[in-house]
Amino acid sequence: MKSIKFSLTLDSPICCDEEDCAYQENFILPGSMIRGALANLYLSAIGKDQNFDSIFLQDNQFPFLFLANTSGEPGKYAPKTTMACKRKGKEHTLQSYVEDLVKPLPPMQCTKKSCGNDLKPFSGYLGTEKENWQIRFTTHTAIHTKTDTALPHALFREMLIEYKERDKDKQKKPDFCGYGLLSEQSYSILKNLCEQYQILLGKSRTRGKGWAKMSLEEKKPEISRKSLENKDYFTLHCLSPAIMLDEFLRPALFFQWKGKELKLVASQNSICSIRGWNVIQGLPKVEDIAIELGSVFLFQKDDSLKEESAFAQFIEEIEEQGIGERRIEGFGKVRINDSIVVDPKPGE
Repeated sequence: MKSIKFSLTLDSPICCDEEDCAYQENFILPGSMIRGALANLYLSAIGKDQNFDSIFLQDNQFPFLFLANTSGEPGKYAPKTTMACKRKGKEHTLQSYVEDLVKPLPPMQCTKKSCGNDLKPFSGYLGTEKENWQIRFTTHTAIHTKTDTALPHALFREMLIEYKERDKDKQKKPDFCGYGLLSEQSYSILKNLCEQYQILLGKSRTRGKGWAKMSLEEKKPEISRKSLENKDYFTLHCLSPAIMLDEFLRPALFFQWKGKELKLVASQNSICSIRGWNVIQGLPKVEDIAIELGSVFLFQKDDSLKEESAFAQFIEEIEEQGIGERRIEGFGKVRINDSIVVDPKPGE
């Protein structure tokens, strides 16, 4: 499998269903949306052939896409252990509360001179990626199916993700990007399709919404790590929601490695419901319960992970494979000892 950077540049706003846009309203595009858009492009350009199932239904991983930073890399989204100034947010200070998972810490205060306000949990991008973007809502009248005229007293609303203004260097970097995994054959086919055609995302595509250009590049992400002071512990940061099920397919909260359960010490996490629509079947997907993006878990190393080489192999394999279910849609992407968990910095 190859590590592939997915880059997306919008030609028109993306339209989303207001009732199912938990990630889009935070300027994050789910992997299921990316996979669906590429699958529709494939069916339109090629049709359903012998390669379709292997590309879109098997071992590839289509990633969640985040707003690109000034370097053209995915913007850093704050872990749930991040705290910011109660009044001024990340403009004043960002601090990590991850050590509180090891031992209780006293209440923190803003370190900005002459501020002194308490800190509160912070959620969102650590950098300035959102500055040129906005969420806008549009209202439409429903259409009477028999007369093709406006249906009285029937309105519906849609959410649009759009940019306020383009940066001067817009041609040098994408709008959204993320890292996934593709086989050699899948990469070759999808890269060729993306070079020839635009893709369509979201709803209201016949109204001109959701037109975009995607590019694929073989590239590995740049990773910055930072360990806790106590080397017997390590952190696991969820870069996307993780759907964890037990042997009876019930939502569960446990982590295994090579058949052994990892020793969970503490966590800062929350859960969410994952909904969706199966276009092929014309039915809603089964609702799943997931550990939310940004959740942080603290583990204690067992004897098998205390050797440096064994721990390095563990990191490589779990970060490539991911955890949990529906990894083909980008769920279960994790990072071990992520530097922003221990030391979140504005502008990263």
